[in-house]
Amino acid sequence: MEEHFPLVTFIFSSIMLGLFLLSLPYAGIFENIFGFIPSAISLSRLYTFFTYSFMHANIWILLPVFQMHLIPNILMLLIVGLILEDKLGAKYYISIYFFSGVVAVVFDLIGRFVFNITLDAPFIGASGPLFGLAILAVMINPNERIPTVLSFLSIVIFIILPLAIVINNYKLVVFLENPFIFLSFLLLIGLIFGTYVSVSPYFPAILSLYTIFYILLIIAELTSGMPMGVSHLGHFGGFIGGIIAFFVLAEKIKQA
Repeated sequence: MEEHFPLVTFIFSSIMLGLFLLSLPYAGIFENIFGFIPSAISLSRLYTFFTYSFMHANIWILLPVFQMHLIPNILMLLIVGLILEDKLGAKYYISIYFFSGVVAVVFDLIGRFVFNITLDAPFIGASGPLFGLAILAVMINPNERIPTVLSFLSIVIFIILPLAIVINNYKLVVFLENPFIFLSFLLLIGLIFGTYVSVSPYFPAILSLYTIFYILLIIAELTSGMPMGVSHLGHFGGFIGGIIAFFVLAEKIKQA
């Protein structure tokens, strides 16, 4: 099958970068306009269920150095876009992105109500939808080839730099809680052994163990008030959205 340029991925990445650059002089104004803020939700702001994922507050998040927000999300979008967009087609690809994003919002809201977390803080960033696309990508074809440069960059951003933080006396959980570290480890295996994104025989076990770990991490962090402003439950919601999409689109995936 002839491969096509991942146009939607390019457009989404450009929107994320463009919004970030435009927001630089205006601090939190763009976050309030495009971010999903539970306490401000109304019919006139339903659009934020979809626009929040294109808004990134800054390049650096969680920590003063190394742990980035916008750049890793664009990198992960490029990776999953190369795997999924041509395979599923633009319509399904866009639908899954936004569906996973809405599920991420729902899970974030559940976490806020259950653990009494403020409803005034905006929910922004593409991590939720990307988590959905990432899990869908590896479920559809865990042997998909990824350009070496993207594999290398993801390993540097999601593994090497967080490890540098750990070495500099930050908590190990900061490294382990990275939402895309699972996929990055698979890419690392691929680079070392010259295989693909993952090693198929071990994929279910690795995925199961990581899922259990991430659930336990969410429980631990939410019970302490969702520290550092990261909605891990929102990330997990996107993850669930991707799994739902996998089963809903089973027939489409078989034909791809």
